[in-house]
Amino acid sequence: MKLDRRLLLAGGAGALGATLLTGRAYAGNGGSPNGACTQDVFKELVAAGPRIVAGEPPAARLFDRVAGSWNVDYAGIADDGTRTEVRGELLVGWVLDGRALQDLWIQFPKPGEDRFIGTTLRFYDPDLKKWRVTWVSAIAKAVTVLEGGEEDGRIALYTDSPKGRTRWTFSNITDKAFVWQAHRSTDGGKTWFMYEDHRMYRRA
Repeated sequence: MKLDRRLLLAGGAGALGATLLTGRAYAGNGGSPNGACTQDVFKELVAAGPRIVAGEPPAARLFDRVAGSWNVDYAGIADDGTRTEVRGELLVGWVLDGRALQDLWIQFPKPGEDRFIGTTLRFYDPDLKKWRVTWVSAIAKAVTVLEGGEEDGRIALYTDSPKGRTRWTFSNITDKAFVWQAHRSTDGGKTWFMYEDHRMYRRA
């Protein structure tokens, strides 16, 4: 099935914008007594769609397919193979005058617990011919910077850390679903251990 990308992209921006404005309303009810979190911030952040440049390579449009709103089955995998599963959502939309995509990864909390939430900002760098990606989660105390692009029919992003080489992949992408997985290698990429396995299902 061929997607109408205009509808898909508009839906992605709208979903992210609605979520950001919800956060603004929450902040206005006590989260920010000085009014520092204002609607103007989010009006300037959210874009109606991508900034498409004539003659740009197909790699620049690689993430168009994941814009929108998704229901998610999250799964974390321990060293012994034990899986911890939780439901949540993923919201993806265009920002920064359409030059970048931002998303919100949200896990639905158990009663009495804080929800897990993080955000990714990604853009295509035509000089490097790669996507540059930064993931931030205050609750996880995490900042991860990756680079990558299309690889063997999937999107693959890489970074190195003291724990080893990390690979995040988006695969089996269709108009209705895709798979996101995180792997780590401690032997220079010869073998990989999967520690996250998430399944995304597009909302109607």
